[in-house]
Amino acid sequence: MKKTTKVTLASFVVILVPILVGLLLWQQLPARIPSHWSNGQIDGWSSKNMVVFGLPLIMAAVQLFLVVATKIDA
Repeated sequence: MKKTTKVTLASFVVILVPILVGLLLWQQLPARIPSHWSNGQIDGWSSKNMVVFGLPLIMAAVQLFLVVATKIDA
């Protein structure tokens, strides 16, 4: 396995670990979770589902897009 493949797989694991942590702590999480701060003050909230599943999956999708784009460009 190439080094870049190992790094890519490892980074996907790191990106997706928050889903596992979120599932383990699901009952302890509030329904709304702060997701944006400005000057130390909370000014954005997201649902528990978005924070636990949505954000990590969006990050994984962006990474997948970038991996594919760099493979096509090479």
